[in-house]
Amino acid sequence: MTAITPLMRVVVVGAVGATGSVVLRELLGSGRHDTVTVLTTRRFLQMPPGMAHAVVDGDAWRDALPPADHAVLVFGALRREREALIWQPARAELVPLAAALRACGVRTLDVVWADGSHLSAAERERLQALGFEHIAQPRPGSASSASIPRGSWPERLAAWMIRAVLAAMRQVMVPPR
Repeated sequence: MTAITPLMRVVVVGAVGATGSVVLRELLGSGRHDTVTVLTTRRFLQMPPGMAHAVVDGDAWRDALPPADHAVLVFGALRREREALIWQPARAELVPLAAALRACGVRTLDVVWADGSHLSAAERERLQALGFEHIAQPRPGSASSASIPRGSWPERLAAWMIRAVLAAMRQVMVPPR
């Protein structure tokens, strides 16, 4: 009998722009996560399956952080006006945000920069001092971009439809907890 790996709870902060879209698509399509929670500035009436939101209220953002096992911090730029509903921390909030997430149970952290930036040596040192088991900086141009379909409109539509069907099948086939 094989051991069932528990599904992870993930919180995504700053999921805006093309980079944020790719991050969410990969997380929701992987089938390895119990819930993907996005921090927002307003309540949504409905969320896609497997996705939740936590409303951040101004300076009281610490109070809105949900318990999670993994966090993805996306530092990107707005692509559309509606993305203003997604809470975006400033870079200066990186370390305090990571500390608050660690206090909520987050053990692993991904920091994604849309503009190709990197953690400074001081930021990396301060994050490591918080006791994360793993800190990664996936590049938007690496594995994430490889999942963005290229080609004509019908090819992209077909790829999207296949991903949607596979994601739905994964949700139906997830073993009960």
